Amino acid sequence: ADGSHAQACGNGTRCVVAALAAMVGDSLTFALGRRLGSPLLARVRSPRVQSVFEWARIALERRAALVIFIARYIPFGRVAVNLVAGATGFAYRRYLPLSALACAAWAVYNVALGAAFGAWLGDYPVLAVAVSIVVAIAVGMLIDAIRVRRERIRGRE
Repeated sequence: ADGSHAQACGNGTRCVVAALAAMVGDSLTFALGRRLGSPLLARVRSPRVQSVFEWARIALERRAALVIFIARYIPFGRVAVNLVAGATGFAYRRYLPLSALACAAWAVYNVALGAAFGAWLGDYPVLAVAVSIVVAIAVGMLIDAIRVRRERIRGRE
């Protein structure tokens, strides 16, 4: 086999491992939310954290797939959504397939991004990581801007 085939197989394995690890983490956070429920949410004193939890609860009721996918790319958002999903009784049979798809997309995105910047800036690994983080943030901001714009347009209709 040539090097590109071996690299593609290695990246595929990385994608599967990353997706499975993310799913396990998300499911454990969901289970923690289910187990601790409302008392956990009631203990939070920070207004900012409370607002994230409230946003997650309302958003899960309205657009679960969108919220779970978007939250996968936001470090604290991911934790908040998974905890709230568990704490509010969101059905795990509904949650798991959405989480699996979001984790798979996230893993492919991250492995591809890492491979691209690693190939481009291979002699400068710290720079490759820095650039990939900036690109990931920019993509997240773009997705959020598109979402906000779509909500504004829907609000006018």
